[in-house]
Amino acid sequence: MQLNRWRMNTWLLLTLPVLAAAQAPELLGYQGRLIRNNGTPETGTTEMRFTFYGSASGGAARWEEEQTLTLVDGYYATQLGKTVPFTSGLFDDGALYLEVAVKATGDTGFKAMVPRQRVASVAWALSAKNVKGGTVDATRVTIDGKAAVATNISGCMSGQFLSWDGTAWVCATAHGTSGTSYAAGTGISIDAHNTISVTSGGCSAGNVLQWSGTSWTCAQVTGGTGGVTSVNTGTGLTGGPITSTGTISIANGGIASTHLAAGAVTAAKLSSNGCSANDVMRWNGTAWVCVSLDYGRTPRNPGTSCRDIKNKASWAADGMYLIDIDGLSVGAPPFQVYCDMTRDGGGWTLMMRTWYQSGLAGNAEGFGSPYEVNMPRDEPYKLPDATIRAIIGSDNHFDLLADQVFHNTQNALGNHEFIVLRNYTGAFTYAGPMAESTTETVLESFRAHDNFLLWRGRLGCGPLAGGAPAGGYGINCDTVLTTSEPVGMPNPAGGAGCVSQFAGSSPNAGSHQLFMGATNTDTYQYICNGAQYTSGNSNVHRWWVR
Repeated sequence: MQLNRWRMNTWLLLTLPVLAAAQAPELLGYQGRLIRNNGTPETGTTEMRFTFYGSASGGAARWEEEQTLTLVDGYYATQLGKTVPFTSGLFDDGALYLEVAVKATGDTGFKAMVPRQRVASVAWALSAKNVKGGTVDATRVTIDGKAAVATNISGCMSGQFLSWDGTAWVCATAHGTSGTSYAAGTGISIDAHNTISVTSGGCSAGNVLQWSGTSWTCAQVTGGTGGVTSVNTGTGLTGGPITSTGTISIANGGIASTHLAAGAVTAAKLSSNGCSANDVMRWNGTAWVCVSLDYGRTPRNPGTSCRDIKNKASWAADGMYLIDIDGLSVGAPPFQVYCDMTRDGGGWTLMMRTWYQSGLAGNAEGFGSPYEVNMPRDEPYKLPDATIRAIIGSDNHFDLLADQVFHNTQNALGNHEFIVLRNYTGAFTYAGPMAESTTETVLESFRAHDNFLLWRGRLGCGPLAGGAPAGGYGINCDTVLTTSEPVGMPNPAGGAGCVSQFAGSSPNAGSHQLFMGATNTDTYQYICNGAQYTSGNSNVHRWWVR
């Protein structure tokens, strides 16, 4: 289905730009691709404006430049700073964000794309012309125009060194090398060249030098006679007791931090432990394991889904990630998705954001950008059905999370709940209605601000399941099914049967529905909250898969 809607900002930036520092004159390489909302790459001459700001939104421009570029299949490449030089100190410190605006054929003015892009540290390499720390590699070093390191001294003799005479560096001989005499004590000899050596000093075999209180003298170590009959092993050692011969070894785990001197363990003494380049060691509660901090963040290290990234990088937070559903070197390249890594254990991939008559109903293809995850109605977003099925896996078994941006003010004062449908098994499609799950599902309503469980039970999901519509799109659930504890709770009745009522929600005894798309394309998300449908309202419904 071809969508005829345009978003307020007519252009989408589908590839993240790469900034690279160039040599003098000071320029920054920048490249990208422009594609219209209908998927057609822009081609031909296009005016573009590049602006640096000190914040992600608002604020005054710190530098701005307009260029006219020629685009081929949407692709373009240019250098920033070639028409308007960068302002002094632009890259010295602080955060910096790049805003790109486009004025294509037929546009009356520039249209800025959002969000602004945070400039990475590469651009700050332009500031390296003023050394602010580190190693200096230079043929001459001056301070205030005067040489700080002598480089033209010659004629020094063996044994001499450089000495400052108050005006310049000169060759000098160490004082005290002549006319000084030394007296040798017991066990010490000094030759004519003042070379000091250790001699027996008249000591016998087995003697030691012992301080008498005034000088070192030869002395015999005194003590009893006998032999060692047994050697025991203390804490951290193994192999004892030894009564004749044997080997004492360090026990497994026998060395604790208290046994190591500060600085005793260096990086050179540690093995890779199976880690790959750029990995770090992370304690998993039982042992140290190798983990990659850039997993799901770079094209060379994408995940296969948000759940995969959360499983391998448990510290991952909500945001944009890169996934590759068919392998790094196979088929399609990695692409960006938005991941919810927080609610209900995280690992949720945003697959669609839609509303009544958004134009997505019956569309099996992809549309829009995940960057608009939290934005009001402007442009819908959906991953292709085939991509969603690949993220779910060949077993077609998944969980579904539903929530919304803004809310239906007629029936609630806010977004009071999010809903999780668990244990659904079926091949996902949004081209038409999905069949009833082949496994028994459980539906849960959570209070949005603290994740408190409000209601658990079952709804009939599918054209033949307990009253759900025969048509529609995707998963649609309606009539509450009678289910015994601990799964089932009293009928939610649009809030009346839920634990801990919401302030401002309007109970409606007939309202307990979860529709991805009704036959009239309306969407519904309410179990404990007041009725939340999108027809005639400004709320946006979001759908997440795991």
